Amino acid sequence: MASIGKCLLFYLKHWTEMGRLYDEDEPDVSGLPTPDLTLEKVWAVGDAACREVAEFLEAFAPGIEAHFRSISTVERVRNNLENMWELRFRVTPKRVPSRRFEVGVSLDRSVLLPWIWCRGGRRAEDEVVELQELQTRVEEFERRLAYNEAKR
Repeated sequence: MASIGKCLLFYLKHWTEMGRLYDEDEPDVSGLPTPDLTLEKVWAVGDAACREVAEFLEAFAPGIEAHFRSISTVERVRNNLENMWELRFRVTPKRVPSRRFEVGVSLDRSVLLPWIWCRGGRRAEDEVVELQELQTRVEEFERRLAYNEAKR
């Protein structure tokens, strides 16, 4: 199982401060007693956190590829994990190649966020919601059927 390194954990715990001092082109050092020393440490921790997030996200790649490879063609979308904090794949179903979509995992503000994106905007979103509602109705029907059979 992937683990979170100490620098990444520090970065996530102090997201706002690290964003103010590490992510900005011109860091806001007002109010810091020793700005040069502080920025040096912040940059060291930030650089290490970026390397750790790349290792952390890379641990998910084999599982995602294996899951989708059985039903699809999976292509890794190359990006710099250290800069983007996001792992992406382009998935093309074998039976319907025109219905290509992307899946990924992002780390943002202490949240590990798995996501799916497909072309079609609202129509695609509505289809997913409709499938979820249908699944809920099927499960409710099966529960009622089992309850009625148990009463007999």
